[in-house]
Amino acid sequence: MKNSQFFRLSLLLSLVLIPLFFVANVEAQTYTVTDLGLLPGDTGSWSTYINSSGQITGCSDTSNSQAGVCNWMYSGDAFVWSGTTELQSLGTLSGDDFSVGYFISDSGAIVGESWNVASQTGQGFLWTKSGGMIGLGTLPGGSSYSDADQITAKGVIVGESAVSNGDVHAVLWTKSGSAYQIHDEGTLPGAPYSYPYSINNSNQVVGIAYFNAAGTSFHAFLWSKAAGWKDLGTLPGGKNSVADWINDAGQMVGQSTSSKFPNGCCHPLGSFGQDSHDWHTARRHDFLRGIHQRCRRSGRGVGRARG
Repeated sequence: MKNSQFFRLSLLLSLVLIPLFFVANVEAQTYTVTDLGLLPGDTGSWSTYINSSGQITGCSDTSNSQAGVCNWMYSGDAFVWSGTTELQSLGTLSGDDFSVGYFISDSGAIVGESWNVASQTGQGFLWTKSGGMIGLGTLPGGSSYSDADQITAKGVIVGESAVSNGDVHAVLWTKSGSAYQIHDEGTLPGAPYSYPYSINNSNQVVGIAYFNAAGTSFHAFLWSKAAGWKDLGTLPGGKNSVADWINDAGQMVGQSTSSKFPNGCCHPLGSFGQDSHDWHTARRHDFLRGIHQRCRRSGRGVGRARG
């Protein structure tokens, strides 16, 4: 009897103490939040990406609310932060008054977008420490908008550009001599507005493709030159999805609505009270793009956002 009671007591203590041991180990882990600060005269900043060396890019601007930080509505500059210095402004392309860095490679190359707030036009850029910021241009007839999202270790840049009829096509920029050439890779069939988010070193591209001008129906896609376009669909019962990242093994991560989570992290543009003009203007796309980035990068970057 005593042995049985002792066994039960030992079992009970084990069931209590073992979880406490794991909880204690978890609680012992500590993290540090680093305030990256602001560029001189600015009121808000947002970090978008960190490379393996701890260098960070993003933007700092004069926004007057948290919802407006780096949303293409106020003047501001892309930045690079290298850990031991204050934010370094990357400036903007000539004639523009806003820029944001989306991605910084392990070699320190930054790609993003330079923007004119008044005219709501802009283009993708590449910034390097030795060469500064250069504009990447747009597709013929689509002079109002392009955007550079990521650069591979081999120097291939992925992004998107508007075309003459207002559709938005995925593009690649490749270096030819001292200049970059833009290549029109089209759109997911049936989805005239296709926005890449990530590219791996095999030049496989993932992103989001919109099926309608209202921006309420969209799917994740996978594209490569060899295999063409593939609709990645949604989780069972879902309506919308987005692919945010692809690694060199071809593994992808993203979000999808489903029957259990009909809203998920994927919101139609109309949910945010955006104005009624054509959704595919850069401002409206990038507002949604910012939401997706905040969903996928929370906890991944460090920075400040204040109003």
